[in-house]
Amino acid sequence: MGASITLERRLEWPDTDAAVRWHHSTIWRYAEAAEAELHRRLGIIDQTFGFTPRRRLEAEFHAVVQFDDVVTIVFEVAAVGRTSATYDLTLSVGQRRVATATIVTVFTDDRGRPRPWSDALVRALRDGVVADSGSTLTDRPVSQLDSQGAGAPDATPDANSART
Repeated sequence: MGASITLERRLEWPDTDAAVRWHHSTIWRYAEAAEAELHRRLGIIDQTFGFTPRRRLEAEFHAVVQFDDVVTIVFEVAAVGRTSATYDLTLSVGQRRVATATIVTVFTDDRGRPRPWSDALVRALRDGVVADSGSTLTDRPVSQLDSQGAGAPDATPDANSART
């Protein structure tokens, strides 16, 4: 595995269906939030966002998530190809795995044609090397559980390295 990030989100009311369980589309919003935060922390968001359309999405739901549950999202780079990246996503509530997903993106030019990743982007995604610093990204949980400050990102790095 390559670079990774862990986020926590509380299942909010707009993310539920009529049965007060998570709507199937919520997994993709969580995935995009995790992808954006990973690319931001790697220092590559300005080079990748707007240039990585989805080629394939696949999800498997293992358990129900109820309104107000806290969901842990682990987003990992599974592979970096010549023009594509594959991400694995695991969502859990406590120790219970609730969903897994795979996302394949293609790196494109201004005209939407596939283009090869630069060496720096490959190092960032595959090895967790932060652009322009050479340091390695350390995965630390990012929580956005409420607006009173408890959801602010934890400033203490976790012992889990983004390099796996």
